[in-house]
Amino acid sequence: MIQILKQRLFPKGIKRSSSFYTNRLFRRVSPGMLEKDLIALGLVRGDIVCVHSSLSSLGYLINGSRSIITAIRQIVGRPGTIMMPTFTGGGSTYAYVTSGPEPFERDKTASTTGLLCEIFRQIPEVERSLHPTHSVAVLGPNAKDWIEGHENSITPFGDNTPYDRLIREDGKVLLLNVNANSLMHRIQEIIDWPNHYLDELFPIKIMDKNNVKTVETAVHSPGPFSHVVLPGKRKNEIRFVHIPSYAIPFFPGQKKNDFFQQFRRDTVHFLKQRLQWFLDEGIVHKGKVGYGQAMLLDAGRFAERLTKDMRRHLDLNPDLYHRKRLKQMKENGTCNGTMPVV
Repeated sequence: MIQILKQRLFPKGIKRSSSFYTNRLFRRVSPGMLEKDLIALGLVRGDIVCVHSSLSSLGYLINGSRSIITAIRQIVGRPGTIMMPTFTGGGSTYAYVTSGPEPFERDKTASTTGLLCEIFRQIPEVERSLHPTHSVAVLGPNAKDWIEGHENSITPFGDNTPYDRLIREDGKVLLLNVNANSLMHRIQEIIDWPNHYLDELFPIKIMDKNNVKTVETAVHSPGPFSHVVLPGKRKNEIRFVHIPSYAIPFFPGQKKNDFFQQFRRDTVHFLKQRLQWFLDEGIVHKGKVGYGQAMLLDAGRFAERLTKDMRRHLDLNPDLYHRKRLKQMKENGTCNGTMPVV
């Protein structure tokens, strides 16, 4: 009886319902608040900005999710460009491309990268690239140029893709309560990160001007291959760290110490020192948008430093990322042989 009453009063669960009403009553976010916070973070007129978002912790958006898009458009103005990932297939690209999906259609195929991206791609002026797994939606004066030919790139983050252009044209990356950052995939390609993609190419259908055609694309390796291996706190312990967390070494909403306490002292020093350097050099700006954490990154300078760090890590650990050994390490949770060096 009590359980039935709970379900009727709190259909989404007590925790989620409590959070919803708390936000609505005490954490209300107006369009003016959003604009003020984004300007304080460093967004300016004419910016080229790629947006990644998780809306749940931003507070109660009085005018709905679309108000975030409106605020960004108001700040960057007509000369500015807004880009959002509109990836397809959810968590596993491999599972998606091998499931026999319907042909990708830029106007109809839903984005699986969150509510904000789904709303954004449906704005009439927005152009969406034709890449079947890692499309992007772009709004701006040169939007068609940004997306042109993306479907012809063998890898979704290759040369002359929108992600490459974001670096070359001094773009920025806005992270709203997330540290997931698709720019990291471009950096992996630049340094030829081991096991980044599966060896084979996968055919997948797209709808191009009412014609169905097949393109081939590389697919990210599932499993531990999108992680950096770092030495853990205990003897012979290793830790698999998702690459975006290696780049910005803490999760929004999580205390720094909760992240850092799992690593060896010299590793913690390196990660903290680099984060502080990013902040001191103005490459990363930290702040809040609404009630959520936010970061604004200089894409070119950020990529330059991460490329250098990750190449050095691979040079110091030339045998660490062999596919067979990596799988064994993941299964055992320990490292056989030399511990990885940061």
